[in-house]
Amino acid sequence: MQKLPKGFIIENPHDLIYTDFKLPKNILHVVKTNNQNLSFTRLSIKHLAEKEELGKSLLDHIGQVLENPDTIHVGNFSNRFLISKEVVIRETRKSQVITVEIMEDQNNIIVTSFIGKNSYLKNLKLLWGTT
Repeated sequence: MQKLPKGFIIENPHDLIYTDFKLPKNILHVVKTNNQNLSFTRLSIKHLAEKEELGKSLLDHIGQVLENPDTIHVGNFSNRFLISKEVVIRETRKSQVITVEIMEDQNNIIVTSFIGKNSYLKNLKLLWGTT
């Protein structure tokens, strides 16, 4: 998808791409699910690919963020959660955020990932955090 120009319309954007990524058991109650499994949609993969090298770095760190998150915020929708962790990207510590959508049919989806600014996260309700 990195070779597709930004704004290019992809076929079947909501088709699922199954992954080995898992939600940790200790946060399942926070995100209101019993299912640890996570998938991407073709659209979420395209969204990361459009970020070029940063998108690759974000993809490379998803497992690390999910294994041991620093915070979980509720997103703009009640079934979307922002899971974040400080990681090193391009030799700088940054807060990587993964948006996860918990679906009723239990196909939990990684919607996107991005570098979150503290000002953005502080405006969202904190559900869980490390000390």
